[in-house]
Formats: sequence, structure tokens, C-alpha cells
Amino acid sequence: MAISFAFLTPAHLTEHGGATSAIAYLARNIVRDPRFERPFDYTNLRDDLLHEEIILPLDCPISLLDREKLAIRLDEAEWRKVRTPLSQRTRRPQVGLALVVALPPSTEVSADEAAEIMRRIVLAARGSASAPIHIAIHEAQINRHGHALFALRSVDSDGVLGLKLRDFIVRLRHTASRNDGADVVEGIHWPHLTWETQQTFFHELGLDLVVDPIAPEPEMHFSPAVFRNGKIDDSKTAQRIASAREEAYADNVRAIEGSPTRLLEKLLRGRSSLRIAEIERLCAKFLDSETDQDANIARILTDQNIITLSDPGYDKKPRYVTTRRMHRLLTRATQLVDGPDEVQLKTFTGMNEASMLAQISEWYGAKESHERPLILGAKLSDCEVVKAELAAYAPIVGTIDMAVTGSQDRRAEGRERDVCLRVNRPIIVPHAELIDDRRLARLMIASRQIGTELVLGHDQSGRTGVVCRHLAAHAGDCASRESSPKLEDRDRNEVVRFLRAGLVRHAVEEIANTDSLEFGNLPDTAEDASLFVVCDDPHRIGDLSRRIRRERAMSGTFGEPMPLIVRGKEAEFSVGEWIAVSADVNSKSDKFEFARIVAIDAANGTVDVAMSGESKRIDLKRGAVLRPASVLSIREARSLFADATLAIEATDPRRVWSALLLVAARGQSARLHVDPKLARTKADLIDVARRSLPGALPHQRTVRGDPDAAVGMIMSTISDQFEVLPHTTPVETKPPRPINATPEVRRLVAYDSGARDGYKLLYDYVGPYNPDHIENATRALGLYRNELTRTVIRFLAGIERNCRRDPHAPLDLPRELEELEPERWTYLEVDWLRTDLRSLTIPGLNCPIKSSLAKPTRSLPSQRNATIGDVSRERPSAKKGER
Repeated sequence: MAISFAFLTPAHLTEHGGATSAIAYLARNIVRDPRFERPFDYTNLRDDLLHEEIILPLDCPISLLDREKLAIRLDEAEWRKVRTPLSQRTRRPQVGLALVVALPPSTEVSADEAAEIMRRIVLAARGSASAPIHIAIHEAQINRHGHALFALRSVDSDGVLGLKLRDFIVRLRHTASRNDGADVVEGIHWPHLTWETQQTFFHELGLDLVVDPIAPEPEMHFSPAVFRNGKIDDSKTAQRIASAREEAYADNVRAIEGSPTRLLEKLLRGRSSLRIAEIERLCAKFLDSETDQDANIARILTDQNIITLSDPGYDKKPRYVTTRRMHRLLTRATQLVDGPDEVQLKTFTGMNEASMLAQISEWYGAKESHERPLILGAKLSDCEVVKAELAAYAPIVGTIDMAVTGSQDRRAEGRERDVCLRVNRPIIVPHAELIDDRRLARLMIASRQIGTELVLGHDQSGRTGVVCRHLAAHAGDCASRESSPKLEDRDRNEVVRFLRAGLVRHAVEEIANTDSLEFGNLPDTAEDASLFVVCDDPHRIGDLSRRIRRERAMSGTFGEPMPLIVRGKEAEFSVGEWIAVSADVNSKSDKFEFARIVAIDAANGTVDVAMSGESKRIDLKRGAVLRPASVLSIREARSLFADATLAIEATDPRRVWSALLLVAARGQSARLHVDPKLARTKADLIDVARRSLPGALPHQRTVRGDPDAAVGMIMSTISDQFEVLPHTTPVETKPPRPINATPEVRRLVAYDSGARDGYKLLYDYVGPYNPDHIENATRALGLYRNELTRTVIRFLAGIERNCRRDPHAPLDLPRELEELEPERWTYLEVDWLRTDLRSLTIPGLNCPIKSSLAKPTRSLPSQRNATIGDVSRERPSAKKGER
């Protein structure tokens, strides 16, 4: 499952290396630093390396693509500034910033797609800085994750590293709160960046995957300095970490079971709506019982202050949810954008910041009277360029929180700086695409009530507005086309930029002008075997593929279908047919190539194909994977060779934006065929495309109640009418919940009574409160061979896994993400864990291991006087009756 996690830490220059040791560790390779006799060699860890890449700025020499040269130059640039020996310095020089990002697992995205996600994250973080970046992706037993090392010095066209980049990634300022250092006053919100990047990429592929929402009460991630060689330093630190995790878990459970309105406003975090699947993922993460999950989801969706939304024309259950207050707020703001009054609200959109700024300056220079403008942004740094451009008019600069949306103290600070809305004072928001929908809507309404002009600047290069912050994109999409570049300067890259920035109307009009749009069904595809049909509905791909292949075989375009055995299953292929072939069956890259069948030998199980300009023979007996490629999904069509001809069918209202993006990226070689049931005119297509965006505004969707939630609420009400007898036995302290365990393990502990009793007994034996828990945990670990059982024992005992690491290299994912999930446990291992836990409660087992309890109140009940037995896989089978 995809999660929004990122961790940034500085990489220092030490006596044991700097960028050389860090890049060698990340690349799992050898880097030779001339300052050290022995090279940095991490080839023993090469098994988990999935991808490596160096991203250089434009006009940078390709010689820096050599990881060794890049690392040595980064270290040399810092060594030249060193005057005091490193051993005597309290602050080590920084050679870069090391970033760790959790990436979606292999079950959701391929290796190439994970690399694309990582590439987009680091490029968005780098911005316009000309700094090289080294990235690597590791596919270890833990979750798939990516590493990035940002250089802190810019590089020129000659490959020479310049001065240190100040205010890069984060902005440090000396404030009154700290006299001994600097505070981070601005920076990248990494969870939001990773969430938006992954969710946008999923929608681009036409997938219904969702990223785990950020918890209402996020858990604190402890510094890697807490760990040494993969083990927590002392018991106090371990107890503090465990206590913090339990408190965060309890706070999130209370938030889920509390007010639905407060919960959704926290989850929205300024967005106009969120997917119902995100609420389901949140409940599944913090509630083990499926009954509790369904009951809380039904209670949230049927609350009177909650509105469920569905895509127009999509008759299935609703997919989005928002609060009634957010719906009213966004509806009022949208009416201001769509209204006829263009005097008080203007929007200027440009291909980059310079283009957008030029339009704002021209508009302000043409005004008859020049009042002091008020420049607002999400951060003060968003206003710096406009402030410098309008310096002659003495502008007032502040944030939206200072003027309208902040707390009482924050707005008082704004009044002291004269950051407030007044009549005849024009308001300029240079980067409206960086402001969330809630704040921007409140600013629009406030400026309307006061009666002052509001100017929004929309930078298309930010490429946001598809999954969040869509109000600014909607305002830019409704703006006049006069603010766009001239016609002769446009190309397909500009149409792609329009779509990624949420400017759907601009993009559709441009696609229609290039004659790549047709309203009607697919043309006759039987005569052209080189035409690839792209279907946006995954449920129709199979039927459509069989129909097109049958028609091509009947027309003589294909040869007669011949039966073949592909991985034990019967399949039919024809000579002249395009197929998708796995590049390497045993490779972790999940790559596949497109090839055309030249000859088929059904007797020997071989197929001759033309692939990448060469003739190759594929032996199906060796496990090669083949599948027809006449009809592809949007995700598969992205991997086609550049000159392939595509006929893209648009039938699903949820994937119109994805289909448009594929047409724009392919240019003249692709043509979009819109189903008449979906849209008949260009205006209808624009309307459907806007609603297909995950970040679409609430008024663009249909309000519809969720029938499943209503039925669940009725069943919950009926079950609450039954009287529950009070507990007569004293309540014992519960063992810690397996926080990050797989759902199978959590359901086992929650539902299976025998396994739950064994889990409690195991905690009594190896729990940290037991004075002999170290000896007991060591003995228990020696008795069990199932790695999942051993992981549960270590978790209950508070023992961190002892993993050898280079203390001078950037750390991998924090231990809290590895807690009970070092790998994806199989059903067989979960079944072994069930057997191991149940065997602990079998009465009569004669075993020398007994619980040694520290507190009398923790003594086991008389009916649970069983001992922890030796249930290793090598012990003799139990006698009949003991099972």
C-alpha cells in the first residue's frame, strides 16, 4: 500500500568519508576516494538495488553521470573550505541532503513507475536550483523505498561546483524563540508532496489506487540518532518510543470514533473533498475488527454534516465525501469565479513564473490610480518576486493566514504589519496554485464582501490542481485565452502542461484544433494491424480485444489463430499479431516489450518475433510471458514505442483526463474517440473532463447518499438495542497492539480467541515488565522457527531487529515502519503463527518454560495455567488428544 512518508537529514563530511561513502552505500557499489586507502565497497548489499540514476541540471557535462566523479567533486568542494580539523569541529560540513521516501510496493506499481514517482518528487523539491541529484531505489525485505542525495552546491555548464545554495529545501531564520541557533520558518511539507505526487501518478495511469491518508494525529518519527546498529540504546528510550506510539494510536482511535465533521476537516487539510476509500483505509489501519470498521464508516457517511458525492453518470456507490460547511464555502467561491463580474476578480495564468508576473505587472501598470497593493501568499517567499517587481509602489507583503484565515494571534500579527483587507487596496496573490481550496475560497469571499479587487496568478509549471488545490486551476481555466502564449509557440508539451495544471478547457480546445479529437465510436480497425486500440475501461479490454482480433483474422490481416501453452494455460496467437513480451521473467524490473509475431511453432512451443528491429525466438517452455497487445489499457499504452499509432476510446467518465493526457503526450500519432454516451460536443467533453479530476470541486459532482452506509447504520442501531452484561472479572492490562502489522496478523489477534489468549500469555512471558523478560525472550526465540512468530516475540519484548549498517551512511526507513512488516507474510506463515499461539494455551503440556511475573495483579487466571511450550518444527508431534 502506498503511504506518504519522507525523511530528510543532512549528509556530513567526516573522517570516514562524505558524499563518496553515502553514494557508494546508496548505489550498492564501489567508490574509490583518493583520500582513503581502501575504497568504499557495498557490493555485498547489491541484491536489494532496484534502480539508480543521476539527475543533472540542463547544460551540465555528462561526465558527472559517473557516480564516482560526482561524489569526489562534492567532497572536494567542501574540503577546500575546511580549516579546522574535522575531529575538533562541533558542526561538520554538509555535503548534501539525504532524503528517504517510501514508495508503493511491487503489487501496485512496477520498478519503472516507482522510479518515475521518485524522479517527480525530487525534481519538485529541487525547483529551479541547478543542483545534481543522485537517486536510488531499494527493494529490500522491508517496504520499497527510494533514496536521494541533493547536492548543496550549484553546478555550471563546465561542471564546476559553485557557492553553497542558501534557503534550499528549507529556509532558516534567527527568531526570538531561539537565541542559540536558527528556526526553520519555511520548508517543504514532505507528506503532502509525496501524497500529491503519488496520487496524481495513479490517476495518470487510470488506476483507482489511493494513498494512505495522513493520520488525524500523526505519529512522531524519532531521530535516527536514537538507533545504533539497528538497536535502541537503552530501555528508557525504548519505553518512550513505545509510549508515544500507544498515545498516537489512542488519539487516532478517539478521532475516528469522535465527531465525523472534525475528523473529515482534519483529513481534508484544506482540500475540497476526499475519497471514501481513504476513510476505509484509515479505519482499517487503526481498527482491527471489521465490525468496528464498518460501523464507524457508516456512522461517518450518514452524519447530517457529511455529504457523499459521486461522479455524474456513474450509478454505482459514491466515491467522494466532504463536509457540508466545505461544500457551501466552495460553492460560493465558485460562483464568484463563474460569475459575470470580472472587475473584482481577475486571474492570470502563464507557462512559468516570469510569464505570469509579466501579465500582472502589465495589468497593474495600466491602472489609472496606484494604491499600495497587498501581496499575499501561502508563504512569504511566494511573494518575493512580485514584491521586487512592484517595489516602486511600496507593496505590503504577508500571508493569507495573517490577513484572513489564521488564528487570532496570527491575524493580530498581520494587523501590526498592516496586512489587512481594505477598500480600494488591490490584493495580489502571485501563486494561487500553492494555496489550498479552503484558504483561497475564504479569501475570495472576504475580498468580495469588502469590495476590493483580487488578482490571482496561476503558474502552470507548478503542475498542481489535479488532485488538490483545484480552485486556483478552475479560476485559471475560466480565464481568457489571451493570457496564454501565442499560437505559433504552442506544441504538444504545452497541452500536457495544461492538463497537468488542471486547465482542462485550454487543453481540450488545443487538442480539437490539432484534429486529434472525434466524437463517435471507434473506426474500423480490422484492416490495420499496426493500429493499437486503447480502452479506458479495464472491464472491457478482454471482450474488445477478442472482437478486434477475430475481425482482423477474418479479414486476413492476421493469420489463423494457433493454440499455444503459455505458463500452463491455453492461448491462441496469430502470425502478424502484436504481443507484449516480458523482458526478463526473473527480473525485478517488471519490464515488457512489444513485438510482432513472425512465425509460430506450436509443436516445439516457440514463437519467432520481430522486437526492437531484431528477430528473436521465444521459448515458451522456459516460462516466457506473452499476451495480445491489440487492445491496451492507458497504463500499458504509455510504454509503447514513440511512432506507434493509437486509437483511444473514451467511455469511462472517471478516466477522461487520463485519456486526454495520453493523446496530448503522443501528439499526431494518437486520436481520441469520445463515446456519444459520454459527450457529443466540445463543451460537454470539457465538463466531463473537469469532473473526472480527483480534485474536482464539490458542485461539479452529484450529491448522492451511500446505500451501504445507510444499511450499516440500521444494523448498528439494531445491535445496540441488545443489553450487554457487565464484566464481572477484573480487566487485565492488554498487550500492545501490533501497530504496523499486516491486516491478516491483526485480524488473527482480534478474532481468533485461541490465538488471542496465546498472544496475551506470550506477552506475560516476554513483556518488558517481566524482570526475566530478556532471558525468556531469548529462550522463546530459540524455540520457534517461523520468522513471523519470532517477529511477534521481538515486538512484544521490545527488541529491535539487529541490522548491521554503516554508521556513517544515510539510514534507511525508520524502525517504526519495519515493526512487524519486514516482508509480506504469506498465508502459510500466518497459519503457522496461529498454530504457535494456540499451542500456548493447550493444558497439560510438560514444558520447563514458565511465566515469571513481576506484579501480582498480572498473574494468570486459574483456567489459563498453561505454559509456553516448545512448538518448534523439530519437536515430536503431540499425542492424540493433546491437540
